[in-house]
Amino acid sequence: MSLTFVGFTITASGDLFNPRTQQVLEQAIMTPDLYKGLIQNSVNFLDDCLRWKKSEMIKKLSMVMGLEFVYDPDDTYVLTVDNMIKILAIQMRFRYVIYNTLLEPRLLKHLGTED
Repeated sequence: MSLTFVGFTITASGDLFNPRTQQVLEQAIMTPDLYKGLIQNSVNFLDDCLRWKKSEMIKKLSMVMGLEFVYDPDDTYVLTVDNMIKILAIQMRFRYVIYNTLLEPRLLKHLGTED
């Protein structure tokens, strides 16, 4: 699952498609070879996220976060697609900050700017 594609699909010809409006948003954003490779690696561009049950959303979030065990930490919380997108955005921000924090000292060392 990709944050970019939540709510959109990619056609076999590589077009970005909005299934709700039945409009092609952008043509040929992906080569047929890339599309085929992603499909072979279990990327499902036709999955309708608005029909997912809470358990499916938690399963997908767990996969993105690298969690081994899938469980619902709060059965009273109403998880929506909007909430899921926000959780994914926060996760991506954390990964970016952690990666840059680890990378920066190594770069400074190689540039000779660190003691």
